[in-house]
Amino acid sequence: MLFALQPTLLHLGRAKLHRILGRLSPILVVTFFGFAIPISLLNWARVGEPLIVTANGMNFTLFLGFYLAAIAWRRSEATHKRLMLYATLSIMGPAAGRIPELFDASPFVAAPIIFVLNLTPVVHDFVVHRRVHPASWIGFGLMILTIPIVVTLSGSEASAALLSSVLGPPGTPGP
Repeated sequence: MLFALQPTLLHLGRAKLHRILGRLSPILVVTFFGFAIPISLLNWARVGEPLIVTANGMNFTLFLGFYLAAIAWRRSEATHKRLMLYATLSIMGPAAGRIPELFDASPFVAAPIIFVLNLTPVVHDFVVHRRVHPASWIGFGLMILTIPIVVTLSGSEASAALLSSVLGPPGTPGP
């Protein structure tokens, strides 16, 4: 919601309110992590699917990286808004991952959905500005690079063993 509200405020000439909400956004980020981490851990205990835990970990890492980079580049409007867009896209994986569930398909079917979501800012830049902003290339590249990393790690015996040693045996709810 904040991602949609912030550019709307700027469009309406409410830059001061945009900045105030931006300064308060770390509260939202901490709250997000406060819910997302326990949900991932509960999912591990309930289902024990390495793909979900690995993807969530990568999504959290990307989100935090894009979010902090966007704050650092807040004085560069074009860079800031693209980095915030990719921060938002980085946490859309779980939503995209639920789409294949509707059709009883493999969670890997979400990969093309995620690809298209991440390609859209690159295409927008090219169509509107006749060149792709470097932040869009970086965001797109990092997001796409994570797909084979997540797939490889989630299918790895070593990664599954590491998850089990850190999080406990998969699919075994705690006390």
